[in-house]
Parts: sequence; structure tokens; C-alpha cells
Amino acid sequence: MDFPQGPINIEILELNEEKIVFVINNVDLSFANALRRIMIAEVPTMAIEFVNINNNTSSLHDEYIASRLGLIPLESHNIDKYQFFMDCKFCQGGLGCEYCSVKMSLKVANTSKEVLDVTSMDIRSESLDVKPVRFFSSFFTDANGNPKENGILIAKLKEGQELDIECIARKGVGKDHAKYSPVATAKFRYEPVIEINQQMMSTVTKEQKKAFVASCPRKVYQLSPTDDIIVRDHMACTFTEECIRVTENWKTDEPYPFVKIGMKKHKFIFEVETTGAMRPEEIVKHALNEMKNKLNVVKESCESMRNPSYMMSNR
Repeated sequence: MDFPQGPINIEILELNEEKIVFVINNVDLSFANALRRIMIAEVPTMAIEFVNINNNTSSLHDEYIASRLGLIPLESHNIDKYQFFMDCKFCQGGLGCEYCSVKMSLKVANTSKEVLDVTSMDIRSESLDVKPVRFFSSFFTDANGNPKENGILIAKLKEGQELDIECIARKGVGKDHAKYSPVATAKFRYEPVIEINQQMMSTVTKEQKKAFVASCPRKVYQLSPTDDIIVRDHMACTFTEECIRVTENWKTDEPYPFVKIGMKKHKFIFEVETTGAMRPEEIVKHALNEMKNKLNVVKESCESMRNPSYMMSNR
């Protein structure tokens, strides 16, 4: 079996407020997939868990509004500050306390004749660490044309309608409910390896070369000034193999292919998009720490099987 060699290393290719793209090297497929699943299902965040509706005269049912409130991403940058509700050492899984819960409120009444949009910006939190995520969109601009802050739509109120709601947010993970997952997208792929047979390519016409370059939907290839086909960006390849299909009808006496597309077995490209609850790099760091904790549990279990006194000495 071909195992990865050398230490694990990570190279960040792109990082902004919305996503991170990085390359992780010297790991196998099982490790890469475990990291992806942990980012989706086991990185904790805060989300609205309980909703008490004191007054609702809108056109939406109570259950529908409660569901929409639970799906609003909450800032969870200081998630380690809070404990899981059932494991809280201070309230011991009781009614909740400041160490495991955050109280929020939504009180909006429409006194005008215009329809009023109730958004996540109307939610008031008792904690500065946990509050609805802020969004800036080019669809909403200020007087100077700059993107302005806008919230997630919860309901629309007509004249005289009102919402009076109290909420409690708690810490959780995505495997318990999808609302706790900090990622919008978490995916990975192998790094492509592209080999062009330049000797074979020299036997075809310029029109065929242009057709070869145009066949790739990701614009991986380009034609050089000397009419040679070169790889412009191998990282853009998504293994569609459209370029290989183009060359299938080219007549040649050689048994060798015009192009080979392979992959590096122990090198993966990750792309992680956040819901806004955490910064992208925070998600990756929490996932790596969680994987480390899992591996430590396995290590201790193995040690205890070999030496029963190991567990006693580590308590």
C-alpha cells in the first residue's frame, strides 16, 4: 500500500472573509475526507435553540418563524468561551446560564402604512460575542454607491402587525442539527497532473490545436506564440477529459496519447466557504484540533490495551 511520505504541510492559496482555498500535502484520502466531515459536522457554533413567541400578528405561523430564526447564522468567533448545555458545570443542564446560553429578543411593530421588512438586524442580543452575522451586498448600496449592511429576511409586517419574540441561543454541532454547521460548502479534490506529448502535438494542424485549447471548459491550456500548446493553469483542471475526447478522432500511427491527465495521490485542494458564523481559517483550525483530539483518544485506547496501568497513571 502506498502511504504518504514526509510531514503534513498546508499551503494557503486564497483567503478572504467568505472562503479559504488551501492545499494539504502528504495525507491520504481517508484523512482528507475526515477533515472535510469534521468541518461540516463537528465544529461547534452558536444557534437559536429555543423560541418563545409572546405576540405574533404577522401572516406567518409561529412554527415557521421559529424555524427561520434557528437557521440564522450567529457569530461564533469566541465559541470556546461557552460550554455545551448538557455539559455545563455551572447550571448542570438546568435552565441555562451565561456560560452556556445567550438570550436574544425580537420586538418589531409596524406603525406605518408601508410594508416593513423584519430582518436579522432587528434581533437584539445580550452578548457582544454572539449576534446575527452581518452581511454586505452590492444589491444594497448607500448614497455613495458602497455596499451597505443588510440582514436575512424573517417576515414582512403590514400596518398594525407586530412580532414580540424571546430566544435562547446555545452551542451545538452540525451532526446534531444542520443549523450549527459553520460551512456553506466544504469540498476537496486531487491536484491534477497534466502531461502533453509535444512530439505528437507537432504533427497536427494549427486548427486542431485551437480546437484542443477551446475544448477545455476551464481554460487550462493556451496556445503559445510559436503555436505550441502549454498548460496555463493545471490547478483549474476538473478532470472533465474533454481535451482527451477531442484527440480521439485525430489520425496517428503512434500508440501514445496526445495528453495524459493524472492526479497526485497524497495532495488535495480544499475549498471551504463559511456561513459567516466563523472566519474560514477558524473553521480549519477548529477541525484540525478536533481531529487531533480524536487521534489522542485512539492513542490512549491502544495504550490501555497494551498496558492496563497506562490509563491509571494518566488520570
